[in-house]
Amino acid sequence: MQPQTDTGDDATTRDRTGIAVPVLVIVLAGVLAVGFVVATAAPAAGAPTQINSCTTITQPGEYVLTADITNANADPCINIRASDVVFDGQGHTVGGTGSGVGIGNDRGPLSNVSVTDVIVRDWQSGVEYFSTTDSAVTGVTATENTNGVLVSTSSHRITLANNNATGNNGNGIRVASSNNMLINNTNN
Repeated sequence: MQPQTDTGDDATTRDRTGIAVPVLVIVLAGVLAVGFVVATAAPAAGAPTQINSCTTITQPGEYVLTADITNANADPCINIRASDVVFDGQGHTVGGTGSGVGIGNDRGPLSNVSVTDVIVRDWQSGVEYFSTTDSAVTGVTATENTNGVLVSTSSHRITLANNNATGNNGNGIRVASSNNMLINNTNN
């Protein structure tokens, strides 16, 4: 009997007995046997963009903070300049030096911007929404700022939920506009 090779898309080879053997396993085992390192695959399409320092976000999408940021002097440190953005701090801290904005936007108008699960400390404003609509601030801990969370007069339809703004020097949560929703926040 002649050896048979199946060249279909299933990447198998048939030995003399006709048993299918995955080619990838044989190739991978051979590579590992000679000591090569196999690289991990790239993140899947649509995976969140990872951030570990002050940055400007200019594209819609999901962004996650992967490390604490301390003594930052960028203003704002996390500068959101696009609509349709989710920024998830994953419990990390964005810390400043007493001035500027920790997380916010210096341009508008923006919509559908969500900031969640982050600690902001030692800023003029920990989180600031300027000219922003249909957005949310949830699960934020704001402490040792002048304003923990500030929603400016040009921002509307902002949901502020489950935030803890205590120990700030001025306002914990300051909402200077109408048509917003505040749910279960701790404010001093």
